[in-house]
Amino acid sequence: ADVHGVWAAKIPIVSTVHGWLFRPDWKEQAYGLINLWALRRMSAVVALSTYYRDYLEERGVAAQHIATGFPAPEHLPERALATLLRVGMVGRLSWEKNHPMLIRAAALLRERQVPITFRIFGDGPDAAAIVDAMANQQLQDQVQLLPYQPIDAIFDQIDVLAMCSWMENLPYVLLEAMAAGVPMVATGVGGVPDLIEDGFSGRLVEPDDEAGLADVLQDWAARPEVLSSLRSAAWQRLQNDFHPQRMCAEHVALYQSLIA
Repeated sequence: ADVHGVWAAKIPIVSTVHGWLFRPDWKEQAYGLINLWALRRMSAVVALSTYYRDYLEERGVAAQHIATGFPAPEHLPERALATLLRVGMVGRLSWEKNHPMLIRAAALLRERQVPITFRIFGDGPDAAAIVDAMANQQLQDQVQLLPYQPIDAIFDQIDVLAMCSWMENLPYVLLEAMAAGVPMVATGVGGVPDLIEDGFSGRLVEPDDEAGLADVLQDWAARPEVLSSLRSAAWQRLQNDFHPQRMCAEHVALYQSLIA
């Protein structure tokens, strides 16, 4: 679409970059190069995170970069403190989401005799491999694989959201968790650090570090009272930096500057 737009448009044109997976596949790498060629010729580019803003700037995209907004609630929803911590992971069951990291963390916590349960929501090409990994670790009683559901229904079933991805831009599900008051732990990849300030509005761990993830969850299981401050800080960050009124105003200003 970016290439077609650059060739066809006789007026200012804006593209929003949602990101690439950076997998070692020659087709995807060729797509990325062609996409960058087109983005360098846009009137403006909207980047969803500072990671992609820097990535594009390093590759010659000389355009304005702004963030997007999210329908933030006016008040932080009430949530009861967890007695038995329920950890959820939401997303497509595919390579980039790195579900094996969550399963290995669950196995570590079982060895440590920490009573935590896990729910994985989604579907995708790696579903069978995830079921096999759960069976190999004998985690069928501790980890459930469930289909997609409305996000509010998912948040009713979990106390903490975990994200183990190899690559993300600005994950929508983290914004949804911030709005719902669900504490978050995630790998510090892509634009995730734009949302989660480690130790303040959530926790960040290294990619594929199941021990680090297990340590965070074990700490939260032992001290559930810390979750209240994390959820409050995340909700306030959503209000301050990602409120839809601010983001819409910035988009309107971008388009007006191009029309002028």
